Amino acid sequence: MDDPIGAFEKIRDNFILYLKTAFGTQFPGLEREREAMLRRPGILNQQPWIEPLPRYQTDRQLADLGPDIPYQFFHTISQAIDIPIIVFQNPKFRGYSYTSETLAKLAEIENIVAVKLSTWDIKKYEQDIWALKRAKRRVSILPSNDTLLFASFMHGADGALIGLANLVPHWAVELFEATQQGNIAKAREINDRFFPLVELLYETPGLNIYGAMKEALFMMGVLTKPSVSRPPLPPLTANERDAIRAALKQSGLLRFYQNI
Repeated sequence: MDDPIGAFEKIRDNFILYLKTAFGTQFPGLEREREAMLRRPGILNQQPWIEPLPRYQTDRQLADLGPDIPYQFFHTISQAIDIPIIVFQNPKFRGYSYTSETLAKLAEIENIVAVKLSTWDIKKYEQDIWALKRAKRRVSILPSNDTLLFASFMHGADGALIGLANLVPHWAVELFEATQQGNIAKAREINDRFFPLVELLYETPGLNIYGAMKEALFMMGVLTKPSVSRPPLPPLTANERDAIRAALKQSGLLRFYQNI
């Protein structure tokens, strides 16, 4: 996408136009007041955050480039826009993971408010947060390691950006708060609830993870329609649906939603 801000503004404006057309009144003053209210951040939408991922034409690993090239990339973006930026730290096996030194350097840029740590490697995670906590400027540390969430929170975090939050946001919050309070026994108990879901979603070869999450939400009555996979993703099989329901029961999540 060449113009993400423009795309956001077009979607927002089209939605406001729809509201004006479908729910119009005969009072011009009221129409103007409603549109002004809808355009205020926090009413209809929030201002977008950009999570840029640089693409380098090089045969070297990103970590080999040092902090200067990534810093210049993000600094250029920060000079051109006035919205918060989240740095996306990829795992090493993808070939474009920043060094811990680079992350600490990037934290000096004012627009950068957080680093999304998708390392899938607890040692690398520890190295990164150690550097970020000692950077010249403090930014939020947001792990996105769904399978290592308990360990990530124990090492230190300010929140999380995880796919599982679509399914169990309440447990994610409880786990974070328990680790922040040093209540390890409670954190372990919550993590045990996570385990059947994590095993199903992230350890089942070939499973459409987010399709499975939507199917789980349908089974619990949160969504009104079953999951539909768009090509080229295959539809969920009967065996996969059975496995989803079994994980929901084993984790206690199905019972939780039935009781609210």
